[in-house]
Amino acid sequence: MMNLNRTMRGNSVLDRATGALHAAGEGISFSMLLAAGMLAAAISCARAANAPAAEKSPDPSTGASAAMTITDFSKDLPTDDRDATITLRFLKIRPMKGREAGDVAVQLQRRDGAWLETGHRAAADYNQNSPGNATIDKVDLNGDKLSGTIHVTIDKDRPKPSNPKEGFPDPSDQFDLKFEATIDRSTPLPYQADPEAFMPPWRKDMPRYGGPMIAGTYTGTHAQGKTPADAKNPQPVAGKILGAIAPAPTASHFGTEGNIDLAARPGGGASLIARLSPSRIAGPEQAKIVRDFATPLDLSKYAGLRVTVAAPKRRDDAGVAVGLREADGTWYTVAAAAPLLGLQNGQATTIDVPFSDFRRQSFDENYFLDVDAIASISLGIDNPLGVGDVMFDVLKVDAYGSADGVDAASAKHPDASTAGPVVELRVDPATAISINGASAIPKGLFGFHDVGQANAAKAAQAPAGKPDPVEYIKLLNPGYLRTLDHVGFGGKPITDDQIKAMQSARADTTKPTSQKYERFIAGNALDNIVSCHTVDLWARPPWMEADMDKFLGGVKAFYRDQGAKAWTPGEDFNPLRRFEVWNEPFMWGRHMNMGPKTPARMKDWEDPTQFGYIPAKVGMEVYTRIFEAAVEGAKSANPNVLMGGPSAPSFESDDYSNFFGYVSRFIDASHDRIDFLTEHHYSGEPDSYAASYIVASAYGRTKYNKAIPIYNTECNDLTDPATRGDDGMIESQKKLLDLNRAHYNITDIMECIRVCPDVLLGRAMHALWSGYCNNMGEQNAYTLMNQLRGKMILAGSSDPAIRILAASPSAGELVIFCFNNSPHDRAIHLSGVEGFTVKSMRLLDYLPETGTRITDLPGLPEKLTARSGLAILYSKPGYEPTAAQNTTTAYVDLFNAHVAPGAPAIATVRIAAIEPKPKAAFLRIISRNVDRGEAVARINGKEIALPWSSSNDACALTQDVPIDPSLLSETMKIEFGVTSPDKFNGYTIYAAGVGMER
Repeated sequence: MMNLNRTMRGNSVLDRATGALHAAGEGISFSMLLAAGMLAAAISCARAANAPAAEKSPDPSTGASAAMTITDFSKDLPTDDRDATITLRFLKIRPMKGREAGDVAVQLQRRDGAWLETGHRAAADYNQNSPGNATIDKVDLNGDKLSGTIHVTIDKDRPKPSNPKEGFPDPSDQFDLKFEATIDRSTPLPYQADPEAFMPPWRKDMPRYGGPMIAGTYTGTHAQGKTPADAKNPQPVAGKILGAIAPAPTASHFGTEGNIDLAARPGGGASLIARLSPSRIAGPEQAKIVRDFATPLDLSKYAGLRVTVAAPKRRDDAGVAVGLREADGTWYTVAAAAPLLGLQNGQATTIDVPFSDFRRQSFDENYFLDVDAIASISLGIDNPLGVGDVMFDVLKVDAYGSADGVDAASAKHPDASTAGPVVELRVDPATAISINGASAIPKGLFGFHDVGQANAAKAAQAPAGKPDPVEYIKLLNPGYLRTLDHVGFGGKPITDDQIKAMQSARADTTKPTSQKYERFIAGNALDNIVSCHTVDLWARPPWMEADMDKFLGGVKAFYRDQGAKAWTPGEDFNPLRRFEVWNEPFMWGRHMNMGPKTPARMKDWEDPTQFGYIPAKVGMEVYTRIFEAAVEGAKSANPNVLMGGPSAPSFESDDYSNFFGYVSRFIDASHDRIDFLTEHHYSGEPDSYAASYIVASAYGRTKYNKAIPIYNTECNDLTDPATRGDDGMIESQKKLLDLNRAHYNITDIMECIRVCPDVLLGRAMHALWSGYCNNMGEQNAYTLMNQLRGKMILAGSSDPAIRILAASPSAGELVIFCFNNSPHDRAIHLSGVEGFTVKSMRLLDYLPETGTRITDLPGLPEKLTARSGLAILYSKPGYEPTAAQNTTTAYVDLFNAHVAPGAPAIATVRIAAIEPKPKAAFLRIISRNVDRGEAVARINGKEIALPWSSSNDACALTQDVPIDPSLLSETMKIEFGVTSPDKFNGYTIYAAGVGMER
């Protein structure tokens, strides 16, 4: 069998930077620390560079490196219907006034030949996030005949009740149903289009299902009421059923999730047909087989999974997804772990997938895959790009030992090395650094979305147990706040004379005395406020039924009034300087492409370029008109005001469609009027957002020669258990939430400082709820980090898991911040600070009993505990950096390009000036789905190997690869290609550039 070894290696850029730490006397500069991660903060997705394609796998006969078979499918495939999930979709069961009747899907669970007493669920396609349940009166399954009576409850719309004007039903629905159906074992259920494609994925719950098709009929009654007992006036219903029967995952055999056929493969293994969308839709789009383990597997002595696959024909548009579920329920996946190359010389393909390749599907309790307690495994296809039916076989899955001979603990958590060698941390206080002209850490990276401040408590009225709110915000020192006001976007036009009078009346205004202004000043944010005006986030936007010209006139008048109130030179205490137009207008997309589900008497907005709930061409055309009306109004009154938008969802999601299908249209239409872009992100890979800011900045710089700054106006890790309420959470889980919040915010901020301090000028954590953080993890992260301001100073680490940043906030001061981004304690040694005096040394760590805490230390600890942070403030009379390292990056004219086997992508990059010659150079790559050994960039005949990059959506990170500066020229071609078209299936380059250090 062909073996495409994917064993993880160290990041080549980081290796060079690390070498510089130990190269005293050899003439090697410290400069590549910046390219490696300005402060050696390269992260797990960026750690693995190319390993030779011909590298051998470990010998399975040797001790700890022996392979362990997890499954060869010889004993764990289902053989009957004893364990099954039966999905019945009751078509057109819910009458709707003025719109198409809705469907209800019921999933009945059968185990060991009997129906479960509980656990049956129901969901509707006519409401948003309205889960329900089903109870069985009697259901019979006799061969291919299915019949019975059930009761179904569909809950009211959650989490926010429907607007009755929009036609969504309220309160709950109650159905009493009788059905008869037949299973057609010879006919698989075809792909079923998502009836709720216009809804955000977190607000819909209709199941995706497949298997042998079930068809039948139903009769019964429908009534409205919160419970069966209070349902009134039942009405008759009748119609058809379209469903399927599928094997359920158990501890003894595989079952299915989504629309996928599972059968035994002749000669051994499993044959699968995943039935996915034939056209692009919004993720997630998955079809997989799943098996639970009776006892969680301990894979801690192994380095990864070895997967053997075959396909009847080659498919470069899809790969086999592999998932592992921890005992706590968190799934970690590799979306395209194994390529579908067909049979190569009659042989299947064997792929080694290191555990470090796995990424979380959701943020629950753990940040790192813990392979000593694996509860489930999955195999399938995870691809929303329109691949249709995908046929493939999986022959075997093994756990393999480490080819590098790492010990068991390192294999358990390969995102970072274990506590072996001492991590060398080095600071070069004499060298200040700048990135594309930015030499200081933006003060706004520690900001907040400011909620509920109009009526914030004054000091004497602070909530019990809370500090004075003004002193509290001074402690946090955010440097930036984003406010939000709900308005009507209208008003009476004002004249130029009225504007002049308003501005003249403010000329001698002294410092305001309101608490609002006291907080802005205390938070060091008065000159860095982004003021957003909007309407109800959830409601259908008013422009959809309005006369558009009249509506735009109201927008113009509203912002002309705002501009008149905004800052002019000399107004030291006026915070109105930056206006963000409309909060999250991407939510408009959920009112488009509804088709027959469009509420009665409302306009049916259709956009064929929109494939999910994020708007595309039509939505952005409307937003652009609104934005430009706002700009015209505001700047006609005050040219000093800065205007931004579009309050977009994270740029990198859905394979960067949020940017290239939505935000880039805004830049194309309004680049000469945009003063700043705005973005929101929640959860996900924190480090991927910095990469997305670079993509956005590169797009504007390359296409329009305009560097558009970015303000994040909402962000946080909000899909951990904190958002599910405290019900059922034990105290240790609540404390772990604090650690996850601290971890998320720290790593997010550090990566933005590392790679894009010239682009991202503000980051607004969601939120300062009525003046206070939501939990201690957030508060501790900010209070530990917020001294990290001022000039950026060169620093680096010998281990990418131990990140370090350094800055000089003022003359005579040096701040160092380092974070252990791993689940292991690590011994550390810090050098370069000789002659400095420690003014303060604070540690953020975590105890299960108390959560996160900050403690003062008397001296440098010998080690950093897992996921702990250390902030040190040094002083030295007369200290100022005396040297400078300047990095500039020029980006290629290629964006969102797929590099196919045998079809390279060619880009041009133009560098403003080659002289003076740089002392170091690097190729910057933001890519997806690069396998180890697959990708090269060719520059002037020189091949540069590109590092591995995750195949998971929204995991593309910034990777910098050292190149010879002699390859550079003012205009240069770069060809991105695939090394071996018969072994690899291509990858995506979102953006790329050439960096130079002088």
